[in-house]
Amino acid sequence: MDNPEYEARTEESAQDHTEEVSSRIRDLIGIAGKTTEPGALVDGYADCPGGDDTFRVRHAWSIFELPKAELREGMDRLRDRLPENGWKISKDEPDSSRNKNREIVAKHPKNGFFLKASLRLKPDDSSAPSLMAVTLVSPCYRKTSETD
Repeated sequence: MDNPEYEARTEESAQDHTEEVSSRIRDLIGIAGKTTEPGALVDGYADCPGGDDTFRVRHAWSIFELPKAELREGMDRLRDRLPENGWKISKDEPDSSRNKNREIVAKHPKNGFFLKASLRLKPDDSSAPSLMAVTLVSPCYRKTSETD
């Protein structure tokens, strides 16, 4: 099935583009803790119409090893800066977990990216680190090759 309404990209190009958008999100957060290393990955189970001819890219990462106050400030900056950069926030409230972690959900109407950021602050007596988890999901793309 041909899906001309989706932008045609190679998987590598879509991954690179998703990582660029992700880097801009890190800049909006404005804190410099440790970040997880894995890059953007093609989602083999994407919900795009078109089956094997379409795909999305997901980039999940987190920032950690920072004081809770800095993580909170980063989440506040993200909330303030997303709308200034074209994002529409649909949620900024506690999630449904037992810890009621603060969660921001947003979509960029022009580029089609979806963002979910969660602030996971651990109790002081916990050995687990507090962190900010971010998942960025691309719009659907139509697969193409370098030779198309």
